[in-house]
Amino acid sequence: MTKTVTLPVLGKVTPSYLGMLVITLLVILLWLVTLTMLFAGGGKLQEQAFENGQYARLIIATGAVEGNLPDVAPPPAEEQPPAAEEEEPVAEEETTDDEMISSEEPEEETPAAEEDEPITGQEEMPSEEAAPEEGAATEEAPVESTADAGEVVMEESTVQVSVPLKQALNRAMLETTPKGLKLPMRSENGGEPWEYYRKPNTSSDELPIVAIILTGLGLDEEATDEVAKRNEFLTMSFSPYAPNLPQQITRARSYGHEVWLDLPMEPEDYPASDAGPFTLMKDLPEEELKERLFHVLGSAGMYTGLVSFPPGEVFSGYRNMGMVAEELKNRGLLMLLRTRSYTSAKTEDHTLYMNRQLGVQTRGTNASTEQLLTELEAVARSFDYAIGVAAYSPEMLNKIEQWAATLSEKSLVLAPVSAVIERVDD
Repeated sequence: MTKTVTLPVLGKVTPSYLGMLVITLLVILLWLVTLTMLFAGGGKLQEQAFENGQYARLIIATGAVEGNLPDVAPPPAEEQPPAAEEEEPVAEEETTDDEMISSEEPEEETPAAEEDEPITGQEEMPSEEAAPEEGAATEEAPVESTADAGEVVMEESTVQVSVPLKQALNRAMLETTPKGLKLPMRSENGGEPWEYYRKPNTSSDELPIVAIILTGLGLDEEATDEVAKRNEFLTMSFSPYAPNLPQQITRARSYGHEVWLDLPMEPEDYPASDAGPFTLMKDLPEEELKERLFHVLGSAGMYTGLVSFPPGEVFSGYRNMGMVAEELKNRGLLMLLRTRSYTSAKTEDHTLYMNRQLGVQTRGTNASTEQLLTELEAVARSFDYAIGVAAYSPEMLNKIEQWAATLSEKSLVLAPVSAVIERVDD
């Protein structure tokens, strides 16, 4: 007779081999289910407890407790990181993908940047060759600038420059003194500042030339600006005492004017007239004279030469004038004197003399400006050149411009002062 054994599920078990076998199978089955959930991702076993055939398990994914063991409860929320732990890897993977996509973009641009490097080098090379073109660009509206001395704040202009000048300061032609003054000098290869900064001479060798230089400019910036906008073949000479002198000079050059500096010399009626603190006085020691000369030379850059100032100066007739003339020549600058009180074979190739002083009554003459301009024409026809010097005034400027407009029909040419040096040498 067979004995029947009742096996309540997870209840009390009859102590028999069959009962123990069933329990063992249940345990094995339970572990198989646990492992399946653990690796299949359907749920993760957090905890499993047995007590008298009762069990409980916590599913991490849902936070629920399964089984018939009432004492087992879900852990507090603060101890449940699973949801965050499973979401974070997903977010990180998405972010990582985006980062990988964005990181690929610069990798594609990097070769392009490397290819641009030779192009940049090629662009830098023509910058020096393009320096004359910068002068040409000033034919249009110049641009405002607040850079180093020698650059200038410009306004729009309708003036068209037919013969532009170099607009860049040539630092190879600068010497810095122990006192910090920057003086013009010949370059190592012998280049002279007057040749570098002059206005190119485009006049025909077959026609006589007349040069007009206006002095005392820069002290009145508005009046100087008006001169700059006029005929580009008028030569402008600036006072070394003018405010914003480097900027004013650059502005004048951008309009096509050759630029000179006034060289203050002892006036005939000194001390009734005083030419300022840089005036070259006939009784000063040579060392102090040179210091004053250096202050004038270092007041600006990009000029062609110096013109004696004021009319009626007497310094050029004294022995120290030789030292001044030689210093200017050694530095590659021209000099324009109002009288022939000084002459020397050592400096004659860098020295010019005016032919007429416009607007100044001397030795009791009452010649008008128009008469003096006519005399300049006659001198030019006789010697192939002539130089007139005039102090600026609105009336004088208008008269000169009206006269200059008639030169072509007289077979004469208005030219910068530096053009005369070529005629003198011939």
